[in-house]
Amino acid sequence: MKPIQLNIVKKFATWTKLYWKEDFANDENVAQVLQEWIKQMQIDLKQYSWNGLLDTLQNKYNSYKKTRKQTACSREGLLSCGNLKEIQPS
Repeated sequence: MKPIQLNIVKKFATWTKLYWKEDFANDENVAQVLQEWIKQMQIDLKQYSWNGLLDTLQNKYNSYKKTRKQTACSREGLLSCGNLKEIQPS
């Protein structure tokens, strides 16, 4: 990976760690722009070599999204996250 690409990955990782709740969890527009950016990079991959930048960004985004969802589920309880069906009295 080129130094500038590594810098982008580091900045992205820092951004997601520090501002996930503010920028991603509570603002669908930010998450949508990021997803569109990744999608455009996938399209441009045929024309440009990202040297691992695309894969790294996708992996970091998906990993952080999954981690945050699991953290939220553990705080809210399993029922609110759809992991268990509500138990109905018989």
